[in-house]
Amino acid sequence: MDPAGEPVPLNPVRYPPAGEGHVGWRYWLLQPETGRMGSVSHRRIEWHPGQPLQAVCLTGGHPAPSAGCACGIHASPDRRQLLDHGLCLVPGLPLVLGRVAVWGAVVRDDHGWRGQYAYPVELSLVEGTAGDDGTDRLLALLARYGVPVDTVPLAEAVGDVSAAILTFQAMSSRNPPS
Repeated sequence: MDPAGEPVPLNPVRYPPAGEGHVGWRYWLLQPETGRMGSVSHRRIEWHPGQPLQAVCLTGGHPAPSAGCACGIHASPDRRQLLDHGLCLVPGLPLVLGRVAVWGAVVRDDHGWRGQYAYPVELSLVEGTAGDDGTDRLLALLARYGVPVDTVPLAEAVGDVSAAILTFQAMSSRNPPS
């Protein structure tokens, strides 16, 4: 969806031929109500099962990705760099870590790649972020993407500061102040 809340049109695209594009790491937030993953930084952007996502520049009105902008679908080249880069946290939403293929027009930047098209390659539900939704139910929702799914311990999925914040949020939601 665009900033006004309207759906962003998804154009049908073909998956990249073998050997084309890049595979990197990223985070998603899982929306338990819809079963769709959403972007962590652009929360209105949803990833639909079975459909590659096409990048749209939400601020510049030009084709994405663009070298002079931060637009495009982001992927870090390795997991360590993703953990070091940081994370926007949303209390109460399940967090997903995974590998993603990006292809089409691809721009290299300081944090990895920004691609024109993307689709998950594998997904891991971050343990301790499922809340009341239940791990098995959320894994079943992730399985709709048609890629391998599993779980990953919180300490392996996020950096130290993000892990501490997520742990605190989980404890706070279970033990509300009286």
